[in-house]
Amino acid sequence: MPVIDQPRDLEALLKQIKQNPASTPPRKRVLVVHPRFFKVSYAINPYMKDAQGALKQIDSSKALNQWKDIIKAFETSGLEVEVLDGQAQYPDMVFAANQSFPFWNTHNQSCEVILSNMSNKERKGEVPYFEEWFHSQNFKTHKLPPELSFEGTGDALLDPVRPLIWCGYGYRTQPQTLSRISEISKMNLIPLELKNPYFYHLDTCFAPLTEHTAVIVKEAFTDEGIALLQSAFDQLIECDPEEARNSLGANLFCPNGRDVFIDQNNNQLIEDLQVIGFKIHTLNTSEFLKSGGSVFCLKLHLW
Repeated sequence: MPVIDQPRDLEALLKQIKQNPASTPPRKRVLVVHPRFFKVSYAINPYMKDAQGALKQIDSSKALNQWKDIIKAFETSGLEVEVLDGQAQYPDMVFAANQSFPFWNTHNQSCEVILSNMSNKERKGEVPYFEEWFHSQNFKTHKLPPELSFEGTGDALLDPVRPLIWCGYGYRTQPQTLSRISEISKMNLIPLELKNPYFYHLDTCFAPLTEHTAVIVKEAFTDEGIALLQSAFDQLIECDPEEARNSLGANLFCPNGRDVFIDQNNNQLIEDLQVIGFKIHTLNTSEFLKSGGSVFCLKLHLW
């Protein structure tokens, strides 16, 4: 399957998809990692240091309570939550979106997983724990060549309805990786170059909600990327730049095209989403924001 990097080609593909729609089962599970070992032990993104250049301090008790509130919100909405134990040597393992990319194999009618090659040495050792869990669930896993960096659903997002992968590259995922992701998953992939270090993963600046509507942080993308997004969505809701950086509004989670789980401090974005009919679930992720993640980062959406 090809990588689609021109708006005209994407428009043609979307017309084809509309004429021959494909369906996959709804994803009703999330995998999360217990935050008992979560802290800021190093700096691999701009959020992890304070204004004086020191590593930010985490209130562990507060982080645990915030995580529990997120789990409760997921369960109340009907999601089944699977919990993986954290590991003391991997404080960022709690961000369960990054270590893998699950996709639906339409030929086998089963969930398969592409394992990540984390770009920072501090996080490389997280992946085998996820691989072990996937094996326990009888998921087929795929490994990329070790020289190709890729950070799972941090950078590769499934379109909510259409058989497409939106994939960010430039900071954590290499452009050379994209064709391999498309080849393994047998899905068309749309590449989006990231240009702002504050939005180093695609999930920090882009949230596809339905086939018609997506949230974006415009400052994160090149003009070419914006053109691709405009070709695919009727409505692009732009995050306020200050909110986007301070509270990672685009790092929301919309599991079903209706419910939106989002950090409580994204006031403008919350109002914009409510106006067009989304049901908002506000959450406090202040401790996790100190490490550069929010709601989306803290879970892996699965079949």
